[in-house]
Amino acid sequence: MRYDPAYTNTLDWIIEEFTIGFGGCTVIENIPGYYQDTLGRVIDDRVSIVYTDTPLSLLDQYPALMSYTEHLKIFLTASLFSEEAVFIAVVPVYHLT
Repeated sequence: MRYDPAYTNTLDWIIEEFTIGFGGCTVIENIPGYYQDTLGRVIDDRVSIVYTDTPLSLLDQYPALMSYTEHLKIFLTASLFSEEAVFIAVVPVYHLT
């Protein structure tokens, strides 16, 4: 299903969402990934990693950020309905200037 238009459309949406909402993003595409299916077979897959950062404090804005990521996961899961999992990580990043 990786060639389904839903993947391209969803990636395009994420790029626009993160660029408008957070000022930009970085996309790394076609990364080899592997998982074990329910029959125990190792399946190769290609994944895309999209990341962005925000000046929002994880400590001060935790509820808002968690709400945003939960809504994002719901949207991505619905958009990529054939996926077994959608992974979203939120980690603090410190910018030194």
